[in-house]
Amino acid sequence: MIPLAFLGGALVGAAGLLSVALLDAKETESSFPSSLKNLESLDDEEVTSLLLDYSIAANLLSAKCNMLEFESVGLHLTSFKKDDDSLFQKAANTVYDGLARTGRSMRCNQLGRLKDEAVNLYRRYHGVFKQANALLCERGMSPVDLRPLRAGVRKVSINNAIDNDDWYLDFDAAADNIRTFLENSSAIAEQLIAIFEGRENSSAH
Repeated sequence: MIPLAFLGGALVGAAGLLSVALLDAKETESSFPSSLKNLESLDDEEVTSLLLDYSIAANLLSAKCNMLEFESVGLHLTSFKKDDDSLFQKAANTVYDGLARTGRSMRCNQLGRLKDEAVNLYRRYHGVFKQANALLCERGMSPVDLRPLRAGVRKVSINNAIDNDDWYLDFDAAADNIRTFLENSSAIAEQLIAIFEGRENSSAH
C-alpha cells in the first residue's frame, strides 16, 4: 500500500517537475553567440578566448546534466500494483503510476533539450576548433585530433512505461553519453588553450 504522505509528496513533486519544465522551456542560449563569423581571421588570443568560452559553457551543461540525473533517481521505482489490492490501494497505485509516467516523460524531455543544447553549442564552436588546428599547422605543429567528437551525441530515446524496471539505467546511459561528449570536447578545448599559452607542446610535423 502507498502511504498518503508518499502520495502527497508525489503530487508536490509533480508540481515541482511542471514548474521546472516550464522554466526550462523559457531558457535561452543568449549567453552563447548565435554565430561565429570570419573565423579564418582569428589570431591566437581570439581563438584561445573563444575556446575558453566553449569550455566553460560545456562544463556548465555537464553540471546541469549531473543535476538532472541526480534529481531523477527517485523515478526508478516501478508500479506497486498487486492482484489482491483493495479498491483504495488500486486507486492510490493508479495515481502513483500516472505521476511516475509523467515524471519520467518530463525528465526525458529535459534531457533531450539538454542534448540539443550540447550539440548546438559544439556546432557553433566547431569552426573555432578547426581554426585553432589551422594555426597550429601554420607553425609546423601537429593539429589536435578532433575525430573522437565525430560520433556526436545519440538521440535520447527511453521507454517511460511504469513497468520498465531498467528506466533509470537507460536514463543514466543517455545522460552519460551527453556528459562524455561535453567533457571530451571541453578537454580538447583546454588542450588547445594550453598549447597556445605554451603550457603544453604539440609535436612538429
